[in-house]
Amino acid sequence: MCYGCTPTCDNCRPKMVRCDACGRTNFLTRDQCFFCEAPITQAMKDRAVEEWKAGVRLAGPPARPIERNPDGTPRRPA
Repeated sequence: MCYGCTPTCDNCRPKMVRCDACGRTNFLTRDQCFFCEAPITQAMKDRAVEEWKAGVRLAGPPARPIERNPDGTPRRPA
């Protein structure tokens, strides 16, 4: 259970993208890698979001994809 949101946590929504040039992680809001200054393209961001939806987490172990109700809200465990 989360008690507050932190910028580097991506449990609830994707926040990070890995740079194709140097392999380091950057925030999805960046258009240029903080470390090597290579461009972070929309395709890289889209791939990061799709991987996140599939359960991949950059900040920790793989997570299960979030199960959602028909209205889009997260499904609570039974």
